[in-house]
Amino acid sequence: NKINKLDPDLSPRLGAIISLTENLGIKALYSEAYKAPVGSTTAIDTSGVTAPGSPPILGDSRLKPEQIKTYDLQVYYETPDYYAAVSYFDSETTDLLDARPRFGPPYGFALQYSNGSRVDSEGVEFEGKYNLTDQWQMEGSLSFIETDEGPVDNDDYYHPNT
Repeated sequence: NKINKLDPDLSPRLGAIISLTENLGIKALYSEAYKAPVGSTTAIDTSGVTAPGSPPILGDSRLKPEQIKTYDLQVYYETPDYYAAVSYFDSETTDLLDARPRFGPPYGFALQYSNGSRVDSEGVEFEGKYNLTDQWQMEGSLSFIETDEGPVDNDDYYHPNT
């Protein structure tokens, strides 16, 4: 995709599915993606319409796209009546947009959108599906995820790990 004011970039996506037996297989995926900033984060300026006591919110026309890289590995077992899989995933998101505190003229205190923070997440997912009848199916999944939110520009501003 080509977005105004941004250099063209590729978003690769690769995958492989290997059938070990008639019912058992492995799936491996790698992908990259981006999310370009929008007008509400690049051009906003609420300094003239902010409620008393509330800080203005400011955009930044120099914002970069958020970037994500994701790896997935899945082992699955499938028959005509049921399906079961366990998946491992690992994602790294960089250049996340944040409304960060800004001190100084002309506002004293404001919130301004900027790039900087990073989120790394990895986890495991278990999923299953069972055909009870020709018309009824039962599905379920269970996921465990660990997220590490990194600092913004290596300064003292941070996001709590939630």
